[in-house]
Amino acid sequence: MTTAGTLVTLLFGLAALSTTVGNSDPLRHEEKVWLAVALVLFVLSAIAALATNFPLKYEVVKTKEIEARLNETPVRDGEAARLDVAETEITTLIDAKQKNAWKGKMLFSAMVLEVLAVACVGIAIAEVINP
Repeated sequence: MTTAGTLVTLLFGLAALSTTVGNSDPLRHEEKVWLAVALVLFVLSAIAALATNFPLKYEVVKTKEIEARLNETPVRDGEAARLDVAETEITTLIDAKQKNAWKGKMLFSAMVLEVLAVACVGIAIAEVINP
């Protein structure tokens, strides 16, 4: 995403070139299409990247459950307590892995979309330079 700012600036520069007074139409239809596609891909990339920062609710140990276990009668033995702790840790780990995998997919999608957007800008520039 750090390169997107520079590339979007280039995109706006090319868009400004297409609307410059005195130039009847320096960009052809194909070049405008590539730039429009690049703009859409940059926006989608930004949305996917921002989605990775969305605060998700991770599974946590609830204090009421701990209190209930501590107040059980008869008191659980050490082995049962270890099994409870292990089960809680597994549940928490599985939940965290699933949510982090989702964030990883969003980040990967953002990177792919940005690469595609860069390619579209590159094609548009190549067509401007070599009509």
